[in-house]
Amino acid sequence: AKPAGWTGFRVEFAETGGARPRRMPLPRRRWLFSFAPELSSMTPERQRQIENEDRMIRRLRFLVDLTFATIAQDDTLSLDEAWDHVRALKAAALAMFPGKEQTFDLIYMPRFSRLLAEKFVAN
Repeated sequence: AKPAGWTGFRVEFAETGGARPRRMPLPRRRWLFSFAPELSSMTPERQRQIENEDRMIRRLRFLVDLTFATIAQDDTLSLDEAWDHVRALKAAALAMFPGKEQTFDLIYMPRFSRLLAEKFVAN
C-alpha cells in the first residue's frame, strides 16, 4: 500500500554493497497546481501566448545545450568556428525573443566564454 500523498517511484542507490537499488516513492508535486486558479481565469488567447512562450523557452534551452555540447565535444572546431556557433545561437535567440540581447549576454555569454576559454587556452 502506498502512503497517502505519494505517487510514482524513483530509484535511489543505497550503500548496500552492490545490492539492487531500492525504489522510493516520489512525493506529489502540489506546487505545480498552485497556479491553477490563476491560469483558469485567463482568457484562451492569453493561455495560448503563455504556452507559446514556454515552447520557445524550451527550444532555446535545447539550442543552448546543443551548441554547448557541440563546442565542448568537437575537437576539430577552431576558436572562430566556435564563436560562429555562439553568434548563430544568439541570432536564433533574438529571433525568438526580440529585444532581449542584453538578457542573452547576461545569462549565456559568460557560460560560453568560460567554455571557450577552458577549451582553447588549455590547447
